[in-house]
Amino acid sequence: MTAWRYDFTTGKARPIDPFPFPRVQGTLRDASDTGIPFGLDLSGDGRYAFFQTWAHKWLLTTPFDSDIYSSWVKDLVTGEAHLINSSTYGDGQPTPNDATAFVTDDGNTVLMRREWSGQGARLERFAVALGGGTPTAASVDLDPTCFSGSSLPGDRISGSVVYFNNVDVDGDVVGPCLARSWSPATSTYALVATAGDGTPADAQTEVVASSPDGRYILLWSLASNLAVLPSGATPPLLYVKDMQSGTVTPLAALAVAGIPYTASWDAPPERAFLSSFTNAANGYVLVEAPGSIPELAGHVLVINAATGVASVADRDADDVPLCGAFSPRGLSRDGSKVLFVGQLGSDPGCGAAPAGTATAWPAHLWKDLVTGELRAALTTPLGMDAGLGNANAVLAGDGRRTLHIGPEEIGRTDGVRHEDYEATQAFVRQQLP
Repeated sequence: MTAWRYDFTTGKARPIDPFPFPRVQGTLRDASDTGIPFGLDLSGDGRYAFFQTWAHKWLLTTPFDSDIYSSWVKDLVTGEAHLINSSTYGDGQPTPNDATAFVTDDGNTVLMRREWSGQGARLERFAVALGGGTPTAASVDLDPTCFSGSSLPGDRISGSVVYFNNVDVDGDVVGPCLARSWSPATSTYALVATAGDGTPADAQTEVVASSPDGRYILLWSLASNLAVLPSGATPPLLYVKDMQSGTVTPLAALAVAGIPYTASWDAPPERAFLSSFTNAANGYVLVEAPGSIPELAGHVLVINAATGVASVADRDADDVPLCGAFSPRGLSRDGSKVLFVGQLGSDPGCGAAPAGTATAWPAHLWKDLVTGELRAALTTPLGMDAGLGNANAVLAGDGRRTLHIGPEEIGRTDGVRHEDYEATQAFVRQQLP
């Protein structure tokens, strides 16, 4: 049975969803103040949402200044939003990047990478102070020429370690972009672009993702000395490194549907994700297929880090590949749920698109890899796909909630679509109870 809310002023009724697409941005200060949210993230259980916005009414600034932005953590249980930091007039706008930050499981720590055109980049760690008080910050300057990573890598549980890429730390090392760790509590740094015996990488080596607890990291490297390579494999390659044992495992010999491939990545993946690892042989990598395998180009792979056995995530419930090009947006910690976005094709023989998915703009798709269920992750109550050309989306660590940037008509029942990028909000969607 569905409950409905009737508006006597407009004469319209709308269904009351038990989890009605709660907006992360906009309702605390002024629902008319949409702004443009960016830099989204969800905590492991989906309770805390992080976002940044240029919406001035969140700061109650007068007059309106599009250069002023702010960063927030919102508790989706209590509805409380906590200001992390904000710019002042004349600071200018940071480059909007939908994968520049993350919030820890308890909501108490935020890590973000911010970049200003012509002004360099900075990695910042904020203690949020959910119980009240002013957030405290620590930071390290970055070389903006280094790859920033698909999502800001580090320990997503406590935030005790951060991984980043830089050519120089404290002015003492100059060379190629190399992966490093930062321990904010002790203000110490360490080179992590090393082979199992501690030998530094002999060429550019950058971190692109980490496991939730920070123990395992995914490296992209041009180096020739990180590990013994399978026959026929040549850099640049992806590697999984165990930060506890130092073991470095190349992701070069892949097997997809029983077909062997030798994979190399010409550039760092735009986005990549690691699941939790219960042991060295039980962990997964979610990444877009490399260009070195043309027949898999545009598809999203889930790779067993120990065996190299891979599956294509973007397939329908009958295991037929979807047509189009896709990019990963999240992998649950147990490796069973994925979120990806892409422009769906409609050629004969394509896998069946889930109900409510349109082909005019990037679709947000959620999939259970165990059951094969594929669904449109964000639609309006009328069933319209709500991507509206925006590929901003993240997946909570438990795989149950997703966070998206979508148009204002989410929640509407009159079918009116706002073809205006400015009319966007950040929305949470419950995929599983």
